[in-house]
Amino acid sequence: MALFCVAVLAAPLGLWVGPALALFAAWLRVPGWWLALIVVAPGARWAVESLQAAPEVYLGILGVLLAVFGLHFLSRVPLYPSSARAVDLAASLLPRDRPCEIMDIGSGTAGAMLRFTQHSDQWRVHGCEQALIPWTIGWLRYAIRGKAYGARLGRYEAQSWRSADMVYAYLSTTAMVPVFERARRELKEGALLVSNEFLPAGVRALAIRTRDDGNDAGVYAWQMLGRELVPLAQPRRLCESNSSSQELRESQP
Repeated sequence: MALFCVAVLAAPLGLWVGPALALFAAWLRVPGWWLALIVVAPGARWAVESLQAAPEVYLGILGVLLAVFGLHFLSRVPLYPSSARAVDLAASLLPRDRPCEIMDIGSGTAGAMLRFTQHSDQWRVHGCEQALIPWTIGWLRYAIRGKAYGARLGRYEAQSWRSADMVYAYLSTTAMVPVFERARRELKEGALLVSNEFLPAGVRALAIRTRDDGNDAGVYAWQMLGRELVPLAQPRRLCESNSSSQELRESQP
C-alpha cells in the first residue's frame, strides 16, 4: 500500500516510476496483484489528471468504492462470493438434525448465509460485512424471502465467536493469520473453523475435497480439540457430544 502511494505521488517524475517501484516491491515479496497496481499507478494518475474533472467527482468515486469494498486497505479482504459447492462442503461437516450456530465472518451479499440455511431449518446462520452496499444487498435478499437478516454491518473483530459451532471464512491468506490465532483462543471445544481457499501461512491443513469449479484450491477445516485446532481430512458430520470428539481425535494421524 505504501509503495502504491509513492508511485502515485511520484508520477510527475515519469512513467518509469511504476516499473521501478514494482521491481523493488517484488524484491520485498509483495503479492503479485499489488505489483500490477504499482506499475499502472503513475499512468493512471496522468490519465485521471487529463480529465480535469471537479474534485467532487473524485470524492464521489471514493465514496462509492468505500461503500462497495469497505476498508479493504485495512482488512486486505477482497469482495468475492463463495461458490455453492464450497458452502456445501462446509455444511457437510455439521449435523442437519440438531441446532447449530454458523458464523460467516465475511458475509458479502449473504450468498453463503442463504446457502447454509437451505441445508437445515435448525441452523442459526449469522455473519458480518464491513461494506455498506454488499450488506444492503444481503438485507434485501433476506427481506424478499421474509427472513430476519442475521448479518451485522461492521468488522468481524467486533463479534464474539465463543458460541459458534462453525466459523466460515472466505477472506485472504493475510487475513487468515489473525483469524486462525483468534479461533485458537476463542472457539469452544468441538467447534469448527472452515476456510474457503486460503490457508494461514505456516499452518498445516488438508483439503476436505478439491473443488471442481475450475479452481484448484480447496476447502480447509480445523476442529477445536483439547484447546488445539486439529486439521480435518475427510468430510463428516460432527456432533457436539464427547463421543464424537473422541472419535475425531483417534482418527487424526
